[in-house]
Amino acid sequence: MQVEAEIFVGVTTGNGVVDRVDVTSKRKVGASSLFIGMEPERAISFIPMLYSVCARAQTVAAMKAVSLALGLDPSRSRKILWQRSVLLETAIEHLWKIHIDWADYLGIFGDRAAFAMIRKEISASFPDLYWGNPETVVNLPDIGGIAAKLRQHLREHVFGVSPEEFLAMEDIGALPDCPVSRLVYHLKEIGGREGFHALAENADFASLRMRLDTEPGFAMRPDLHGAPCETGPLARMHSHPMVKCIANIVPARFVARMLELAGLPGRLEEGGAGPDHVESARGALLHSVRIEDGRISRYGILAPTEWNFHPQGALARGLLGLDAGGDLGKIAEALILSLDPCTGFELRINNA
Repeated sequence: MQVEAEIFVGVTTGNGVVDRVDVTSKRKVGASSLFIGMEPERAISFIPMLYSVCARAQTVAAMKAVSLALGLDPSRSRKILWQRSVLLETAIEHLWKIHIDWADYLGIFGDRAAFAMIRKEISASFPDLYWGNPETVVNLPDIGGIAAKLRQHLREHVFGVSPEEFLAMEDIGALPDCPVSRLVYHLKEIGGREGFHALAENADFASLRMRLDTEPGFAMRPDLHGAPCETGPLARMHSHPMVKCIANIVPARFVARMLELAGLPGRLEEGGAGPDHVESARGALLHSVRIEDGRISRYGILAPTEWNFHPQGALARGLLGLDAGGDLGKIAEALILSLDPCTGFELRINNA
């Protein structure tokens, strides 16, 4: 199915290199204004319909924001349930990248049948997300079964070793022949590492929420201390030894995503409550809500795509200075895919 382009990337070459990058977005970052005037519970029910990509992460971010606006302290069991939903969704998104997106990009076989099976299993394990009173204690269903199935899938169809063995490796070269090692081989030469600025998981999200509430345009072009940052798997996993030893940005992002995927079975079993914002598959997701007289009077969303596809952000920095020779279009596409946009994109190469 063709996804309508909402991100437009113009690459201009001169003197043998990329000397200009224009990243523009037509994403409707103000769509959440539809919730103004609604009761919070009704707005939350509309979230999955308005945001079909990472719908569970969006719903959890909404529940956290509404809880904060109402001065409620969600129970630990509720937080674990929310985090579990985000992690299961992240597993599907990361598996989609390796079995479908990157396989299609490289023209190699992706194990779609195995992916379809594990996706069905994970989807059947999603906990119900309903508003209710977040301060109440909820029963947590057993997660061991789906964690074991995910672990088996990763061993047999992704890493060729157990996820725990993969996490313990310091060199991607130690991995046996498997889908991950084959993809890394094909991607290993793409993109430099210059200008990487991570949006850390422990960043001051309270300050970012205030800016989202008060600064017009911040949701479209966010920054941290004046600099656009990268959010997502590389920002979360860049300190892992395996990522540190990878010279180029595209394979580094891919390996970071795979390391995060390898850690998901254990994280599901541990049952952590997660941060106050949401770390979704694509990166940090923040909702902010004001409620007056029982109805929403302001609603803002700061999504990962606006960080990573900022006009001076991670994509633009990765493209600037690239050699204009060879298959520049294919390399540029890889850089875009490595940031995992949540919408379609259009790439244009202009030779000056």
